[in-house]
Formats: sequence, structure tokens, C-alpha cells
Amino acid sequence: KAYIVVSERNFCTCEDAATALKWPKAVCKERRFKIMDIGVGALSGISNSEVPVVQAMYVSMKGLIKIHNPSLVITVADVDSNVKKALNMATEANTTVILRLIFPFPFVYT
Repeated sequence: KAYIVVSERNFCTCEDAATALKWPKAVCKERRFKIMDIGVGALSGISNSEVPVVQAMYVSMKGLIKIHNPSLVITVADVDSNVKKALNMATEANTTVILRLIFPFPFVYT
């Protein structure tokens, strides 16, 4: 199964994410594929503090990791520093070993 989690400022539909990745929109109807928008970016407008963003991202990712138990997490290199911090905390808090790959942004879209 493939799960993609996005944390944009605006709601991101599965179809929007598939289009951005240059994937067919039909993948959104497959049971083995899921895009989850946790909308963490919207929190950054509420407060000047990084705490709400880190906390929301950490809780969301910790829950997803607990439910889906991935062995691999892939991120883009230019991900927001608050998201990166929360993702590190969530993967390190897990009892199983999770391999994290960090790709340069252009690599993901080619």
C-alpha cells in the first residue's frame, strides 16, 4: 500500500496531489493508494509560534505510523522545518525501525 500525507496550507484533494505527481487520477479510486491531507499548514496562520504546527504534525504522524506501521517514510528535502522536526519525533518514538529517505524536491516530480 502507498500512503501520501500532505501538509499544505489549503485542502489538497487526492486528485490534486495525483496531478501534481503526474499520476493518473484513477489511483485515487484504488484501495491500495490513499492521500491524506492533515492540513497542518493552515495552523501556521493562527500563531507565530511553531508549537501548534509541530504538535499537530507530531500527533497526526504518530497516529498514522501506529495505524499503518510503515517500514519506510519518504519526504522531500525542502519540507518545512517544523514538519521535519515533528516527523523525526514521530518516527523515533515508534518501537519498530523506520527507514527515512529524503529526496530533493525536483526528483519527486520527474
